[in-house]
Amino acid sequence: MKVQFDKEKLMVLLRHYHTITGMRVGIYDLHFSEICAYPVGHSGFCRLIRSTQAGLNSCRLCDAAAFAQAKQQRKLLIYRCHAGLTEVIAPVFGQDQVIGYLMLGQMRTYNDSEKQWRQLKQSLLKEQMEIDYLKSVFLKMKSVSDKEIESYAYILQACASYIWMDQNIRLQQEELSSRLEQYIERHLDGDLCLPSLAQELDVGKTTLYHCSKEYFGIAPGKLVQKKRLDKAKQLLLQSDCSIAEIAAQVGIPDYNYFAKLFRRQEGMSPSKYRRRSFTEP
Repeated sequence: MKVQFDKEKLMVLLRHYHTITGMRVGIYDLHFSEICAYPVGHSGFCRLIRSTQAGLNSCRLCDAAAFAQAKQQRKLLIYRCHAGLTEVIAPVFGQDQVIGYLMLGQMRTYNDSEKQWRQLKQSLLKEQMEIDYLKSVFLKMKSVSDKEIESYAYILQACASYIWMDQNIRLQQEELSSRLEQYIERHLDGDLCLPSLAQELDVGKTTLYHCSKEYFGIAPGKLVQKKRLDKAKQLLLQSDCSIAEIAAQVGIPDYNYFAKLFRRQEGMSPSKYRRRSFTEP
């Protein structure tokens, strides 16, 4: 699945969100890579953490685990990162599937700062940080209450819904329609029900249904049927296989059902279609 990000429109939204909250907010793709964020850079505390390879690795592992959890749960996630800061992830849904993420991060809470720092210090000592300087930067960070975090998260979730509605993020349906058509044509004798197609193409069933209706004018099931019968017509004219064999090759092993579908589409039986092709000049 390919997703298109309108960075210009997204940056306007992120900038306004930052103006209200004072917090860094970013949009991420399905591979958890940052597409854009405002402010562009991380906070001073996070930059210090990321200045060592150990700290950078810890940040990446922590973020990946949080994104994976939000993806699995398909809902807003508020969590504490490895460096003791509170962060929020809101999945962005397109139709019935996750197509990206909004992430709000780098918040220090109103909890006992000294106690929080002592807990944090134990993990940071392993990463060979300049602890005293890091502590001064940590304590200078703006702290927020649990109520404020809850409100920030609620608005972040509303922004995630708005992003899809305003088409800040779009699915590349044309690319999906091509994949759908090619997959069907290559697997005519396989299981081509909607759930199986959606799973193979890694998209939601609703997304696939709308894509088929938009680009082919028919539902996926009807598209599969049409492709199977089109292939059957080709085999009837170009091969010596029996009609029963052709029916099985195109994924309709029930001969009577195949003949019924063929007659409905072509107005004649498969055998008559074959005979007519040999008698026509």
